[in-house]
Amino acid sequence: MTMRTSIILCAIVCCTKWLIAQTDTTFQSSNLPIVIIRTNGQSISDTKRIMADMGIIHAAGQQRNSVTDPWNGYSGKINIEIRGSSSQQFPKKSYGFETQDSLGNNRNVSLLGMPEENDWVLYAPYADKTLLRNEIPYYLSRAIGRYATRTVYCELVLNGIYQGIYVLMEKVKQDKNRVNISSLDPSDTAGVDLTGGYIIKMDKPNGLEWQVGVNSLYGFDKSLYEYHDPDDDVIMPQQRLYIRRYMASVESSLVSGNFTDTVNGYAKYLDVPSFVDHLLLSEFTKNLDSYRFSFFLHKEKDSKGGKLFAGPMWDYDLAFANYGENAWEQPWLTSAWNANIAAWHRSYWMKRLLNDPNFVQKARTRWIQIRHGVLSNDSLLSFMDSTMKRIEEARIRNFQRWPIIGVKVWPNYYVGATYEQDVAFLKSWITGRLQWIDVELTGGPITKNTERPVTTHTFDLEQNFPNPFNPTTQIRYRVPAAGRVTLRIYDLLGRTVVTLVDQEQPAGEYTVRWNASSNAAGMYIYRMEAGERNSARTMLLLK
Repeated sequence: MTMRTSIILCAIVCCTKWLIAQTDTTFQSSNLPIVIIRTNGQSISDTKRIMADMGIIHAAGQQRNSVTDPWNGYSGKINIEIRGSSSQQFPKKSYGFETQDSLGNNRNVSLLGMPEENDWVLYAPYADKTLLRNEIPYYLSRAIGRYATRTVYCELVLNGIYQGIYVLMEKVKQDKNRVNISSLDPSDTAGVDLTGGYIIKMDKPNGLEWQVGVNSLYGFDKSLYEYHDPDDDVIMPQQRLYIRRYMASVESSLVSGNFTDTVNGYAKYLDVPSFVDHLLLSEFTKNLDSYRFSFFLHKEKDSKGGKLFAGPMWDYDLAFANYGENAWEQPWLTSAWNANIAAWHRSYWMKRLLNDPNFVQKARTRWIQIRHGVLSNDSLLSFMDSTMKRIEEARIRNFQRWPIIGVKVWPNYYVGATYEQDVAFLKSWITGRLQWIDVELTGGPITKNTERPVTTHTFDLEQNFPNPFNPTTQIRYRVPAAGRVTLRIYDLLGRTVVTLVDQEQPAGEYTVRWNASSNAAGMYIYRMEAGERNSARTMLLLK
């Protein structure tokens, strides 16, 4: 044996012993993916990102994942920071990170089946003891055809210490597989190129917020906006000026006397169906932060419609009666309209829209439609049950690591003695809230006797509509039993163009939307798999 070989073997043995010493021996394997992060002696903060090593262990099929398995889901560098606002008070931290190469350049990768990108979030459910409050609205938004961040439950080991259940999820940003609007490049400073590719949000003041010059009719303070993508560091002066002026025009249309005019009122600027969907899901969840914090808006270029869309949905820690009080029978927008509205710069947009009878009718029609599908009691409770079953083993470990069951943690309104009691409260609240909105919008409850039956005994992938299309189309499908469902679009060479669905879903009927504005004209194939069943169809994009 050569001297060099001896040194290498010694290094391997020493490294192995160090890894064993740094591993929490109480956690060895999981049915969920395992994420391992090593910061190499550095502390993670919320002020400056640090470079770290990350590995993801994700076995195929029904095999378990072990902490000693190879890093087959990802193995490489990341930069990482603590993220969140109120959640930073919790001992279990959420993190934002970027996947990078060894030189610190951003590296687009697919993590746990999600489309390639470099910006990611490791969300730490803590005060939500059901571990479901964020998962439900994201799932519902995707199911009704609106993008929401894709999510995958996992378990995290940080510097050898087990951290419990986390949710790996996509960060909100412009991307053909995320917020699918045109990119806004630094060179886009004039003409139609200047008019779209913006993601802005209403959020807590951070020193970078701005206001438009229009007060609401209700005498409250001006809404605060922030540049999100492009962010404040890179957005060009011409782009700042354009989006400020555009938002001023939107607000002027909302407070004008003819705001309901379908040509020159708010409908000139807003994609009304997206605001209907955002309102219904936000009101269903009774989210305290609705329309004021993490309220995202995005605008496409004028050459592609130019409208302002609501969404995507984000941050539901305070939803479903996790804060304040448990009453589900509360007036519309109660969660966003109280005595402190001016102090917190809450938006008046949704309340103004509800003053338009035409908007209310659209909301009524849409509510009935989604209550016949994914928002039916059976479908939603089935989704919750299947999700809880999938995370059951990890959930027990999580609450051994963080023993807060039966303990009041801010902002908990209800504190169950067991996990099962927390879930029972959530289910009861949800069914009560659904029925209350039924009555408010339709005059009576939508029950099994009045619902259109959801077809659950057949497997079906319908032809997209419209077809041919330009640039958006919808795909409807049905699955007969709960399980993993994938829906992907391919080009004629068999290359994956986009993954529209890749998640556990309960039996039921679903609709997804594809915006192909960034894709070339031509024939495409879409294929769905659910369990052992699969089906494929073709569609034609014309431009």
